[in-house]
Amino acid sequence: QQQQQQEQQQQQQQQQQQQQQEPAAPQRKRVPGSVNESNGPVPKYDVDSLLTYSIAILEGKGWNFHTERDGVKTWKKYLPKDNDGSEFPVVKAEAILPTPVGELVDMIEDSSRVKEYNKFSLGRKDMQKINAKTKIMYNLAKVPMVSRAHDFCSLMHTRQMRDGSVLIVTTAVDHPKCAESDKYIRSRILLGLSVCKPVPGDPDSTVFTTVTHVVSGGVPVMVADRLSCKNAIDYILNVTEALKKRLGRD
Repeated sequence: QQQQQQEQQQQQQQQQQQQQQEPAAPQRKRVPGSVNESNGPVPKYDVDSLLTYSIAILEGKGWNFHTERDGVKTWKKYLPKDNDGSEFPVVKAEAILPTPVGELVDMIEDSSRVKEYNKFSLGRKDMQKINAKTKIMYNLAKVPMVSRAHDFCSLMHTRQMRDGSVLIVTTAVDHPKCAESDKYIRSRILLGLSVCKPVPGDPDSTVFTTVTHVVSGGVPVMVADRLSCKNAIDYILNVTEALKKRLGRD
């Protein structure tokens, strides 16, 4: 109990020391219309603002180095109290993966491959294709210490950058095909950013950076905070192993 109190005090101190005011989340623009008009109005979002916000969080101040394991480094920070989900940490993780950018991007985008690297996933489905690089997804996941599975409804957008990097950004959305159910606990990925950047002079390697800000329903904030960096490291290590198997580099 004393250790928990110390961790809580440390978290509060980190939040109070947050000097850089991060930008507010972009306003999501909902407009009528969809790819299939028979489905009725479907949410459509301002992905440009979402990308701007994601990059501002990534490049902004306030990151505190947390830990390093097996070549994966993590940092943590907290957003100001008036931000949605400010009680949950924002976590950054980074490592160099022995795979080309394209292979990594293809795996992250492919919903049928999520179970290759996410041991908690019960499956992810693409619910609507907004355009070639934007879609709505529904994901089920079994979360430790919680009896019911968690479900997520998210938008994913992919953007190729001029320097050869590829950004994949995910955020929670509402969608008529992803209605909340009493069978599951609705959680929200407020921000999920993957930056896949080629290593200069080495086309078979990628600098992989992730930024995650998740509100986990039914999970105590202290528990979510304690496991956040561990989960970020495990994710990158699992992605690495899945890619090695796919490319025959065991």
